[in-house]
Amino acid sequence: MLKRSFDIVVALLILSTTAPLLLLVAVLIQLDSPGVVLYRYPCIGQKGEPFGLIRFRTMDRYYDPQETTERQLTRIGAIIRNYSIDDIPNLLNVLEGDLSIIGPRPSEPHIVDLANPEWQTILSVRPGWIGLAILSLGSSFNASDPKLKRQLELQYVERQSLSYDLALLIKAVRSQIVSRGNIKARGRKW
Repeated sequence: MLKRSFDIVVALLILSTTAPLLLLVAVLIQLDSPGVVLYRYPCIGQKGEPFGLIRFRTMDRYYDPQETTERQLTRIGAIIRNYSIDDIPNLLNVLEGDLSIIGPRPSEPHIVDLANPEWQTILSVRPGWIGLAILSLGSSFNASDPKLKRQLELQYVERQSLSYDLALLIKAVRSQIVSRGNIKARGRKW
């Protein structure tokens, strides 16, 4: 119950302080290209339950799987991804109860193996807006070995506590400031 209260307070604090920026981003997305401003990206949550991760749209609405992500990014999309602004709407998932502020990174359905004991352990907790794996691997997260990412997520599950969550949140904020807005820009080992 304490973790859930922590999640709600932090989410509301961040959303309220970034509201003017989020409104500006929403307007810029709409002016930059046709399509929705927010969308739900399919992910697997706690206990293997599917949910839609709320994000700002950063790519052209006519997605082509044959093209690279970089070629499909809109002008505004490239900027908001560079500064990790596209993930701020995930805080609405925190308020809905699908995410925690800190936890294992939400995964796409095709990545998760519900029969694997490691995945069962990872999915025993609510996924997080900020995760140990993304903080540890930084810009190499997407290209990193899936087993290494799972090991980091398992490490979080084993160590989780409110004090550990607070320490990771402070490190994430510090990384955001040092990297000028993109925690994915610099790999950090925590």
